[in-house]
Amino acid sequence: TSGNFYGCGFTRRSGGNEYPYLVKYNSSSVVQWSLVLQPQVATHTAPGVSNANFGSQQSMVSDSSGNTYVSLRHTTDSSDRGVFSYKLMKFNASGVQQWVRVVVGPQYSGFSATDGTYLYSADAPSSSTIRVVATDVSDGTIAWERTLAFGGDILNANIRKILIAGGYVYVLVNATNGATNDTNNDGMTWVKMTTSGTVEWNRHIYASGDFSTDYFYPNGAYTGSVSSDKMYTIFSDLESAVTVVKLPLDGSKTGLVGKFP
Repeated sequence: TSGNFYGCGFTRRSGGNEYPYLVKYNSSSVVQWSLVLQPQVATHTAPGVSNANFGSQQSMVSDSSGNTYVSLRHTTDSSDRGVFSYKLMKFNASGVQQWVRVVVGPQYSGFSATDGTYLYSADAPSSSTIRVVATDVSDGTIAWERTLAFGGDILNANIRKILIAGGYVYVLVNATNGATNDTNNDGMTWVKMTTSGTVEWNRHIYASGDFSTDYFYPNGAYTGSVSSDKMYTIFSDLESAVTVVKLPLDGSKTGLVGKFP
């Protein structure tokens, strides 16, 4: 916003204590303010939690007004295995905390995007479902959530991304489309939703046969983006190269890479 940018991370000191932080820079990369976030200390001492730091599942988004929203995995439980929760926080442009919420649930992935009204996240409560959650930016309460069922598998480590474009929510999931009669149809499923959670359409872009390699999954549909009226799906390691597929944003095309109808 206005040339400013933000960073979110954590530092670790001896004894297993971790300190999450948020920092704001201006357009000249000069620090404007920095904060140690709540809670100030997380203790990881037992074998079961020694490598389970929340920094690996920490995310942040900002809006056009300079507000920042942070979600981080946290525990103060040093037992084996520790009990984790997620801290959701909002800070205004001056770094003053507006609210903090605690979320306890399976595979919560944190904030992925915001349209200034809602914060959107996508997690995988099971190997074949994706849950999209919209959180109200004003107070952190959940406005709505929707569970999307897939015909194939979704590994917890796979790409799950939310994009906001043209007043719609696009959910991108690296998944296997089990409904397709093919033995290797791993790729990117796009789901278009309204900001109230209604599904408009879903499309699966995948590679198979002569267009794939033995090591295609899970490095296939790596990510995606929206620009103007086009959607881009980016594949990695597709015939040992990076491949970008450009399609119209109206969902009118789907299918096998190189053989679109």
